[in-house]
Parts: sequence; C-alpha cells; structure tokens
Amino acid sequence: EAEVVEANVGGKRLLLCKPQTFMNLSGRSVKTIIAGSNILPADVLVVYDDADLPFGDIRYRSAGTSGGHNGMQSVLEAFPAGTELPRLRVGIGRPTIPDMALEDWVLAKWTDTETKALPDLISNAAEEVLKAMAAGKDRKIIELLREKKLYKMSRDEMKEIVNEFKGMPNAFGEIMKLHRLRLDAGELQDVLK
Repeated sequence: EAEVVEANVGGKRLLLCKPQTFMNLSGRSVKTIIAGSNILPADVLVVYDDADLPFGDIRYRSAGTSGGHNGMQSVLEAFPAGTELPRLRVGIGRPTIPDMALEDWVLAKWTDTETKALPDLISNAAEEVLKAMAAGKDRKIIELLREKKLYKMSRDEMKEIVNEFKGMPNAFGEIMKLHRLRLDAGELQDVLK
C-alpha cells in the first residue's frame, strides 16, 4: 500500500515511503511498513503538506497533535496513544480562489509561480529531512544512554561513549547531565580531540 525506496544516507539505511492509500488512511501504510521491523517511532519522520503554512514554508516538530490534518491523524492512530512522532510540514497555503474547497485546492495543479519554486522547495525540504534524521539520532542516543545507567560505568566505558558520540551536541550534553563524568577536564579534552 506504499511506494518504498531504500537509500543509504551517511552510512545509514533510509526508507522513503509514499502511501498509496487515500490520504486519510496513510497510517495503514505506515503501520504495515513498521510491523515486524526494528523501526521505532523515533525513527519515523512524517512529511506532509500543510495548508495552514504559506506556500514554501517548512516546519519541523518532534511531536504534537495532527493539527487537524487527517493524514497525520491517521498516522498517529497507527501507534499507541501518546507516541511522539516527528513530522515535517511543508506549506501549500490556503486557496487563493474564493469559495474553493480545501480538498479541491490540495488536488489542484500547481500555479506557474509554484511550479518554478518547487525545485528549491523540494531541495529545502530534503535538507530539513537530513537535519531531522540527525535530531532523531541524538534522541535515540539519549534514550540509549538513559538505559545504560551511566552511573554504573567505568571511566573507560564513559570515554568510549564520549568518543562514539563526538559531534552530537545534544547527546554529549545529555551524557554530561545524566552523569557528572568521572573524567577531569584534561581527559575530556583529549577524548574530544
């Protein structure tokens, strides 16, 4: 019920999935793809059009409600209540033609101006997807660190973790916050070089 393309981005497997169901049944496609896999909700990024944003605006949110978007609501309903799902909203704006139904607007052809702007919009959205992937990686690392109970780790184990997560400021900050590393400032600088 979805077109699926697999890609490799920075050594990480990426599945791009385009549901082929009606938009308000998108959750069914997502649920089918995730079933029986090791994909976590934090690994999912839902990208969808949003008439409440002006054409070309792009907004990332790590969680929240559907905001009235039926497709996003369907995806949220495919997961247990309260599951946080990251999403990337791509603005298409509201109808510019008086009395045009939103459903008709969403399915209408792009204007000439919008058509010319689409390559940049798609490129910008792709960049935001990559940023969201990085943010998701930080979130997953933070969850992992919480599970590892840093307070029970040896100095060498902590050094190894610091090395592994170099360049990920959110995860590194979480390491420092969760456990006042038993590394002095000099040792920490050596590890981060």
